[in-house]
Amino acid sequence: MTTTMRRLIPSELITPLKLLGRYDWLWWTPLDTSPPATTLELHIPPDPTITSHRGLVARLEHAADEQSVTLFQLYVLSKAMAEGPKLLRPTTEQCLALEQVDLNVSFDDYEQPFPTFLVELPGPYRLMLAERFGLECPEVVVTHHDRRTKYIITYYERPSSRISGITIMSPRPAQGSIEEALRFSVHCGIDLDQGEVVQRIALNFGLLMTHYGVMDLGPIDPASHVKHLRNSRRSNRVKAERARALLDAEVNLVEFQQDVVLYEGHGKPRLGTEVDGGDRRPHWRRGHFRRQPFGQARIERKLVFIRPVLVNASRFHGDIADTEYRARTGGTP
Repeated sequence: MTTTMRRLIPSELITPLKLLGRYDWLWWTPLDTSPPATTLELHIPPDPTITSHRGLVARLEHAADEQSVTLFQLYVLSKAMAEGPKLLRPTTEQCLALEQVDLNVSFDDYEQPFPTFLVELPGPYRLMLAERFGLECPEVVVTHHDRRTKYIITYYERPSSRISGITIMSPRPAQGSIEEALRFSVHCGIDLDQGEVVQRIALNFGLLMTHYGVMDLGPIDPASHVKHLRNSRRSNRVKAERARALLDAEVNLVEFQQDVVLYEGHGKPRLGTEVDGGDRRPHWRRGHFRRQPFGQARIERKLVFIRPVLVNASRFHGDIADTEYRARTGGTP
């Protein structure tokens, strides 16, 4: 099935959210409480093309009265729509590798190439996570980064149950790194534990796309794009509006500009481990990001990706041992 934003947003909300996303219509202020909290302020722009969508406006006003996280959800989706949704399609092996990478970076250091982007988890990987947690796995993870406040907001939805999850991470004194913020809700339920895994993958991809470069390949379905574009110019008003609505829902595919090795494999056990068997089974040595000195007198700092390592990879007989591990994601997952 071709991915469009209709997988995440009801059809009737696609166009109004795209219009709304052109504005910074939601303001927030962090509260120094335990657990952390945020107050929300709704600012509907006085744009008649938006205020005419009374259903959406009423929904936003109700959520503002309740101080509901639904506002964050709709804000993230509106920004994805306004900017032109950008979707990364990684492979199962890439997702498995990035599970093993710690996000020990500060909120000041975090960057992603687009304010909002989507990661579509491949089918085999979703089946693995569903079996691991005994819970249906989300198909798409949406990540928004607000550079002004440094908030990171992730949103995902489990397709069959339509149960969604949203996480708001912000720089707090008690959470100096994104890793600390990400682990804040771990062990609070299998849904949150599973959510931590898919968010970790998405945020790691955000950092890697920033540092290695990413290119926009255009609409996922070029043939449909040309068809909708042609129909949007038709004299039949109903058919033209329908075509424009379909264009609004389209998603662009992105991939890395270069091949990026995501992990290393060590085939032989370390010296002495054969005696007690402590290192015989294949296992991961976690990766991370490191601020490395560079430049004149080495006084500048840049983030460097330290890849995870699959120790005793030669003893692993699953699919991951038969794959060339490159982060070029333009192919079929």
